Amino acid sequence: MDFTVNYGVKEIISALNKFIETEVVPHQEKYKRELENERKTFGMTIGNHQAIPKMLAECAIDIYAGHNILLNCAWKMENQSDLPIKEISIIKAFCTEMAQRVIDKCMQIHEGMGLTNELKLEKAWRWARMMRIPYGTTEIQKRIIAKKMLQGDLHF
Repeated sequence: MDFTVNYGVKEIISALNKFIETEVVPHQEKYKRELENERKTFGMTIGNHQAIPKMLAECAIDIYAGHNILLNCAWKMENQSDLPIKEISIIKAFCTEMAQRVIDKCMQIHEGMGLTNELKLEKAWRWARMMRIPYGTTEIQKRIIAKKMLQGDLHF
């Protein structure tokens, strides 16, 4: 079980990094230009609408939280003798759900363009949805987290 959980996290992190490098980073400048200059609705760029900055902030909060959860777990894996099963399950549950939330918001920001293959967001959404299943669904991860907590693992 420990090997499978550990291997699963490494595989998911590796897949996430590869996806970001190949599908997200190459398009970042285009997304930024669209928000700042190109796309306009009701006489202003879409980045100036009240809802858009709110969604961008929510995405940033989610990504920052996921990144720090991952760093905390990595530190525990390097500095503790026992595998941090609860934290690994938290990563799997939170980060896969977070990825789908963030991509969904990006699709909404880009309206109809978010559903086309041009921005790669539709592909990203399908990928994020698929990543919620291997090595235990979110519901299974929550059961593991609760079980560890009921066994006295209350440190975070």
